[in-house]
Amino acid sequence: MRCEPVYPVPAVPCPAIELWQLLRYAPMDFLDEYGITEVARFVGRYGYLAIWNLSQMLAGLSGHTVSFADLRAEFRALLDSWPPT
Repeated sequence: MRCEPVYPVPAVPCPAIELWQLLRYAPMDFLDEYGITEVARFVGRYGYLAIWNLSQMLAGLSGHTVSFADLRAEFRALLDSWPPT
């Protein structure tokens, strides 16, 4: 899957691990205090800023529509049940 940035930017490689890291942090806003709807990557050295819509990115990676609220709830339930007994 290839996510296109919202704003035009120069071509700067983005390791997949960095995108996965962004996706791991987003659902940790359990109470939706920050209203996260986008994830971004900034590389100051190159003056590079890429911003992706979170719902579109999740849908592109999974191949289907993903409810971010449900994903957040499932992630919280997983953490609340850790460690397994």
